[in-house]
Amino acid sequence: ADDLYGGDADGDGRTDAQEYADGTDPIDPGSTLGLTGYYPLDGNANDGTDNGRDGTANGGGPTYVSGLSGQAASFDGFNDYISISDTDGVRFTGSFTVSLWCQVGSNENFPRMLLWFGDTTDFCPGLNIAKNRVSDPSYPGGLVGTHFNQSPPPDMAGTLDDGTELAQDTWLHLTLVVDSAGNSLSCYLNGVSQGSTSTTVRDFSVPTSFNFLIGAATGPGGTGGFYNRPIDEVRLYDRALPVQEIIRLGDTDGDTLPDWWELTYWPSLTHSGSDDLDDDGVDNAAEYA
Repeated sequence: ADDLYGGDADGDGRTDAQEYADGTDPIDPGSTLGLTGYYPLDGNANDGTDNGRDGTANGGGPTYVSGLSGQAASFDGFNDYISISDTDGVRFTGSFTVSLWCQVGSNENFPRMLLWFGDTTDFCPGLNIAKNRVSDPSYPGGLVGTHFNQSPPPDMAGTLDDGTELAQDTWLHLTLVVDSAGNSLSCYLNGVSQGSTSTTVRDFSVPTSFNFLIGAATGPGGTGGFYNRPIDEVRLYDRALPVQEIIRLGDTDGDTLPDWWELTYWPSLTHSGSDDLDDDGVDNAAEYA
């Protein structure tokens, strides 16, 4: 029973219990509902699904370091990035979701791009997720997701709007959801909604020049905005994930404790909800609640 609920028999990053809840096959790594691309970044940029959309390292990197789960890709902020040439699975025409884990550095006066996909000729249509610039009056120092219109300004959903600096050099879970049914763009940080905005869903099948990058962005001026911290567990879905699934993605070890919360107090994910590490008579699950 312990293996059923806490294990990951097919090694796809989803616990057996989570696959059971989703109705997917716990022994088939390609059987994850709506998952069109999965990049665990465990020593390479290979696609963890059976879709075969493997990535290619550029700029001499990234290097691979200890990650949230296994390893993570660490980018140098100078010229490292990963490109995925087979973009069919991210040329979305309706709802979609992007989920990833990252660490951030201090505020800077230019954005650092975590993920980009879209038209390379004029940015539109396109989507980016970035550690935003400190000078931005709306989202200083925060993570921001942008769903580009065919003309400026873009639709934007930021994780912070009060100028609070994000926690540095610790793992953060970021999810961006584009919902065609609700015509909305929503951003989640560690499973908590940070705001949404109205949007018109873009047709990503239109551009003839299209790129999907991790750790940088590209456009008419070339490739830039190179990321300078680790990124891990990149997932793309061809549907709008509900908040319950977003929260589950933030619990990679399946112990009902969000990973970010565990790492706030302990250096690893080895403790369960039933543990009581401070011996105060209240277990970890109750302390989190």
